[in-house]
Amino acid sequence: MADQRWCDVHQRWCSTDTARAGLLDDQQPVPTQPSKNFALPPFRRFNHNVVVTWLMTVVQGSADSIWSNTVLASYVYELMAKTSTPNTYAGYVEAAQGLANLIVALPVGWAADKGSKSRIVALGGLLIPVAVALTSYAVIRGVDDAEADDDADRFACFGVFLAAMCLWGVVQAISSGPAQALYADSTPQGQRSTYYTVLFIVSRVVVSIAIAPHLLHGALRPKPKPNPNPEPEPEPEPDPSPSASASPKPNLSPSPCPD
Repeated sequence: MADQRWCDVHQRWCSTDTARAGLLDDQQPVPTQPSKNFALPPFRRFNHNVVVTWLMTVVQGSADSIWSNTVLASYVYELMAKTSTPNTYAGYVEAAQGLANLIVALPVGWAADKGSKSRIVALGGLLIPVAVALTSYAVIRGVDDAEADDDADRFACFGVFLAAMCLWGVVQAISSGPAQALYADSTPQGQRSTYYTVLFIVSRVVVSIAIAPHLLHGALRPKPKPNPNPEPEPEPEPDPSPSASASPKPNLSPSPCPD
């Protein structure tokens, strides 16, 4: 009887281990082919995707510091200065970029998880030249449209600029989502925190350096010289109103008493 019980316990234990091993085998990640190292010195010992992410951080951080976070609102304000509410249109541009980022972030992340992260990142790279072309066209055309009296040309230029900012929002969604996931997958095992520290340092240094031209431009911009021969200010004209006319004041001094 004891031997029969021992056989039953052993059989159950073996079946449990077999089922557990099957579950563990199903949960193992599918091995992927690692990407090659970067081809150019001095980054040949680093992964290709890691170096490309560093370069993308340098370019994108410089662009954001030079024009997106500083000049963008001022340019839209100057473009729509002849409208009744130029500040409102500057808000529209900022909102369009953020809204496009919000709408695209979830579908892009889902597609990157289900498919290929590298293909999604490549799609974002193809959108960058289109966004650059639309932005450049809107800026060059806006120099003339800002002084035009016709609001149709001004609003057409604003529409092109708005479309360009929507594309930039899509690019930001891809660069902050699938590109970061691909960067994490390309780091060596056990060194992910080190590589993310390097990425953070690169981004902060780039932002600090790229904003320096704006500070120098404000400090070194020549101040307007005072006019050496200022025109004399015109004297104020007398007020012809009756209340302003001079009237004799009554003599309030006490008169001498008669003897």
